[in-house]
Amino acid sequence: MAKTFLAEVITPEKVLLRALAEDVTLKAEDGEITFLANHADYLAAVDITLAKIQVANATAVNEWVASYNTEYKSSKSPLIGVDPEDLHASDSLAVYVAVHGGFVHVTNGGVRLYSPVAELAAILDKDRAEAALRNISADTETSAALSSDNAGNPQLSPLLSTSQAARAILLPESHESKKRRAEVRLAVLNAASGSFQ
Repeated sequence: MAKTFLAEVITPEKVLLRALAEDVTLKAEDGEITFLANHADYLAAVDITLAKIQVANATAVNEWVASYNTEYKSSKSPLIGVDPEDLHASDSLAVYVAVHGGFVHVTNGGVRLYSPVAELAAILDKDRAEAALRNISADTETSAALSSDNAGNPQLSPLLSTSQAARAILLPESHESKKRRAEVRLAVLNAASGSFQ
């Protein structure tokens, strides 16, 4: 059995996903990265990205839930965002999440992904995502806002010009950020349906 660790996706509203994972793959500031068990401590900005969380098999998850319930004297499952019915004893389940910027923090306690907005593939609507992508047009007000932000704060100018993750976090309403969020939603849906390569 592969080594496992706790993986969480946390938004300001709630813990979107908490599961025992075999690996987590996403695009951070330095590029695409995959986290495995016992990864070195890591902290980075996260771009607008598809995150793939390979949830451990049912046997490992059941052992983890039992241990968690014993340790925390709880009868409630710590598994969030994953349907236990989708897990089978001999395989693992890929869970796809659209992450709209944020930070990833890796410690010996696991991988935590903090995002202002994150969406599980299961809640996304393909027709709505496609319509949003079609309707995004170059907005001159947004472009002007980006220019005025750069002019108003020259210290941010180099960061905003070189870092997509910084633009995603600091300028969430920019044309570029809106378009990339729509593209990531579609990528998540395609990945979840098995057509993403």
